[in-house]
Amino acid sequence: MSELLPSSLGNPDAKEEIDVRANVKSRQMHRKIGCFAAIFCVTALGVSLGYREITSPDVGFHLNSGRWIAEHHQVPRIETFVEPVAGRAYTDMQWLYQWVLWHIFQAGGTFGIIVGNIAATILACALAGWRIYRSQRRITAGFALLLFVFFLGNEWELRPHVCSWVLLNLVLLSLEEFDRGNQRAIWALPPIMFLWANCHSLYIIGIVVLGCYFAVWTWEAGRRNQWTALRLPAGIAVAAVAACCVTPFGFDGLAFPFEQFRMISVGNIFNDPKGGITEFFSPLRLDRFWVGDHARFLSPNLFWLVTIILVLWGYVAYFRRVLLVEWLLLVAFGYLLVTANKNYGYFVMAVLPVASTGIGGRPNLAAAGVGSWPGWGYGLAILSLSCFPAVISGALYAAACAPYVLGNGFSRQHLPVEAGQLLSGLKDSGRGFNVLGHGGYLGFITRRPMFVDGRLEVIKADHYGRYRATMDAETFARELTSYHADWVVVPFNDFPSWQEGLARRPEWRLVQLTEFNALYFRRGFASEIPALPKPVRGRDYPDVPQETIHGILAGAEARSTRTGLGLLNGRIGRPIKASQLSVFYLRTPYVDAALAWALESLKESTYFAPDIWISATCAFEWSGDTANADRCLSVLRVKVPSRRTEMFVQTIVGNRNTRRR
Repeated sequence: MSELLPSSLGNPDAKEEIDVRANVKSRQMHRKIGCFAAIFCVTALGVSLGYREITSPDVGFHLNSGRWIAEHHQVPRIETFVEPVAGRAYTDMQWLYQWVLWHIFQAGGTFGIIVGNIAATILACALAGWRIYRSQRRITAGFALLLFVFFLGNEWELRPHVCSWVLLNLVLLSLEEFDRGNQRAIWALPPIMFLWANCHSLYIIGIVVLGCYFAVWTWEAGRRNQWTALRLPAGIAVAAVAACCVTPFGFDGLAFPFEQFRMISVGNIFNDPKGGITEFFSPLRLDRFWVGDHARFLSPNLFWLVTIILVLWGYVAYFRRVLLVEWLLLVAFGYLLVTANKNYGYFVMAVLPVASTGIGGRPNLAAAGVGSWPGWGYGLAILSLSCFPAVISGALYAAACAPYVLGNGFSRQHLPVEAGQLLSGLKDSGRGFNVLGHGGYLGFITRRPMFVDGRLEVIKADHYGRYRATMDAETFARELTSYHADWVVVPFNDFPSWQEGLARRPEWRLVQLTEFNALYFRRGFASEIPALPKPVRGRDYPDVPQETIHGILAGAEARSTRTGLGLLNGRIGRPIKASQLSVFYLRTPYVDAALAWALESLKESTYFAPDIWISATCAFEWSGDTANADRCLSVLRVKVPSRRTEMFVQTIVGNRNTRRR
């Protein structure tokens, strides 16, 4: 009878083998479902993170250049957007990106360019995923994990870097396919490089990648004595480099990236720790974990460092199968990242395939269903979904001390939106004096040349040094006079010397005040716009009864300096308007307004904020209430025992003794 039964029923070993196979197939299915769920949820999280108000200081001059190109039907070659350097050569290697950005803005406004930026970022990640699949014939949850960290570390700025991420993936895909034997794939390189050279000056990265591959091919050809194998890649490499010269700037465009690299090299004014551009700082610097005297744990630096750790983990786990060219790419893009944090995206796109494969499990084990735990994907999907409330409520940004807002307009916390609206309505928008981060936006809105903007390749080190010197009050006053400015937009919390200088000069009147910026007009300019009246208690600043001051200070003193997990559920709050306006009025004769806003800040803040206590101390001291000023100094000494605190205390006491003499 047994011979009539299936072999699995008659043979216990065969039955056990079938059970093992079924278990492996079940694990493989769950692993695939978990991986798909993780990638989907992480991508959705990335979309929500990218859908934020525009904060980039560069978007204004990109739109300005794009509009100029569309109106004049040519590429700008002479500088006209920054008046002090007008007439300099302008090598606008981003012209195609700017032209496309302007037309998207015309069609869809800020919503259109934000969605386009998100779509380009997701496309770059999808191409990286396709490279992984072509190489390994599978995608693990390690890919989703790296995307999760990348989306949180990405600052989602509207810049041509996003186009470069897409084109970098296409270059790598073409070279990887050729390395796998697809001879036709490498023919895509010249048109890709042609497009890249007309979209972004960092197309030089594509040439670096090509150089890494060609160096390995040359070494292998020499080792095997097969030099004829280099004919096709050598010809394509020459054609790709030649394609980079097919721009409106010819050979000057080919040399331009090298000039940029020299400009941001170590020791240059642009990456000076005391006054340089933060995007040129190394991600290994830890100062961005702090805002004033309190920690900012969820800063982008955290996710940059986590990315570096995960990538190294993936390379070590995949060590035996990492190709020589992949090691070269890790070194090259690792150097770019350490040189400037703005290169974070390039680093991720270049190393993503190897790192994600190594993190997701060793290939020979994963093929048997052993090397990748199915719970990875499900857990990551749940983690991504749990982040949505924090993103939508703004708690995640509060935790990072980053004033981002979900939406699709221009961020009034980063850009002078109200000042731009007022200035654009004037018949003559006059001659403006501005900070670097506002120049692009104000130039775009007013259609007028600015004092400075963020195109460092145009303003160069000399004009940037001139601009940075205005942080000194006397230098600012001289520059303001010699430049013959008609108006000044001051982000008063970041540029105290500007605010103090303008508030003390009778020929300047304050015409607009927000919690972020103050707009001043010179006497005689736009006389139809009156000066703001003196602040009135109860209308322009809170009416804080004298008898409530003791209670406000006691309640604020009892709060913890540690943020903790409350940041993630929205329990941590910082009164931005109150704290900003207290700083503004401290630099004016209206000390009562400064004290009222400082007390309002202490009352509304849900954690101990040293900078608010410093504002309150100054307001008490300058209003003559030395008893409460001393109380604030004692609290600062106990809560924030540091050298900075002691220097502040000595300054207050020293000034008080000087006045008494």
